[in-house]
Amino acid sequence: MVKFLQAKISNTIVAIENVELEFAFPAGKALHPKELLGEIDGSRGTGQTSPDIAFIIRTKSGKKGIILCENKYTEHSFYTCSARKQDKKTGREVNPDPQRCMVVADSNNCDYKSICHQTVWDRKYLNLLIFTDHARITLKRCPAATAGYQLLRQQALAEGIAQSGRYELVVSAVAFDNRNITLKECLKSTGISDFQSEWAELFKGQANFLTWTHQEWIKFVREHKDGKEIDEWLEYLRERYDY
Repeated sequence: MVKFLQAKISNTIVAIENVELEFAFPAGKALHPKELLGEIDGSRGTGQTSPDIAFIIRTKSGKKGIILCENKYTEHSFYTCSARKQDKKTGREVNPDPQRCMVVADSNNCDYKSICHQTVWDRKYLNLLIFTDHARITLKRCPAATAGYQLLRQQALAEGIAQSGRYELVVSAVAFDNRNITLKECLKSTGISDFQSEWAELFKGQANFLTWTHQEWIKFVREHKDGKEIDEWLEYLRERYDY
């Protein structure tokens, strides 16, 4: 896996020190979603930004890095922003005008923060992210509005972690099935034809955004496999997922 991450993420990676599922820093710490992102309600894996997988890595310099990865198989998008849903059952103040999220970036100088209802809920996503000039001429709506909510939250989490200075390398990543064309194109109406190559161009900051496909990972394992257990695992994936 180290060699794969070297190829797909950074050649500065020398070791994987830990792998965690539904990752979140410990409660009460500055990098926990409650503190960093303002996600007061919810819990790890439910209602808080908890990447599916986190790789804690070590770099050539001996410093730590972290790769936050969202894993997608058949899901069609990265979902609609929760602040656009007028659900009174949550107990939170309802968004009085969800359509304001749909404004073209060039018409408001890409200032989505000032109209973001997430800020009314004390969420800090757009406090952490700075849009590029490319975003200003590209976006047809807030990137989280209709299909990019998970991506925006994870990008904000990664950027907040990077700004803390505790990690030399911080990456927000997505691993997905290459056959999932709907997912690749889910942000088209937002102005992003393919999130793989265009999402990273929206933000300037310290955290990176990168992707890989399940097929790339399986191909890598096949080419570097060693042992009967790996053969059995590959056979299971072939039969179950046609990889």
